[in-house]
Amino acid sequence: MKRFKLLAGLWAFALAAPALASIPGNLDQRSREGLQHVCVDAEPGDDDYVTCQAQIGGFADAPYTAEECPPAGLEAECELDFVRKVRLKGTVTIIYDDTPRSGANAAVTEETALILDLKIKKKKVRLLELFEGSKLGNWNSIGVETGLLQGGINFTNSSMTAFQFASENLTDLGDQIVALADAAFPKTDLSQALPVVTSLVKIEKKSVDASAGNPTASSTVWKIVLEFVRVRQ
Repeated sequence: MKRFKLLAGLWAFALAAPALASIPGNLDQRSREGLQHVCVDAEPGDDDYVTCQAQIGGFADAPYTAEECPPAGLEAECELDFVRKVRLKGTVTIIYDDTPRSGANAAVTEETALILDLKIKKKKVRLLELFEGSKLGNWNSIGVETGLLQGGINFTNSSMTAFQFASENLTDLGDQIVALADAAFPKTDLSQALPVVTSLVKIEKKSVDASAGNPTASSTVWKIVLEFVRVRQ
């Protein structure tokens, strides 16, 4: 399993099921606090599967000491515990309207929509969700159309250490992702894992700019790859 310790700036798709909804947000420290780390990214039951427990100062969000690794004959380094060979690819479309209208043509609050198209094994699946306002989970607000269209959603894996977990009004969507993956990979235990984005690439030609007073909605489309990492017990 390759190592993915990525930074997802404003966008990262780690959607918790209800039992995992308390997993925290978007900093290195919170990744250490919420996600399981191992000396070697092996699988449970393997001889070299050793979980990291000790952290500097005893703080749950501090770096791991990796002191469990050398006694097991392993390199003194802790890394995130990704589930092997479970990867979902697809696209996500985000639509934002700062001037939606009611049925009586009255102005109402801003609204956001999300369309997630995934390929799971050989099956194509579409998930859709609507939101009042422009704040999705614990992401920063995308309520300014120029932010949505001009880098308001940023993704980088330059530090490869921090994950942002979407929760709150994204929890239902996360439940569906976990359920679909669990059904498609019956031999893999995903009961204690979260999906995270390991790749996000904007498809520029599919963006729609309706800013500058345009009454219709703006949108962006992204290619995404979702993988799964186990949570701390």
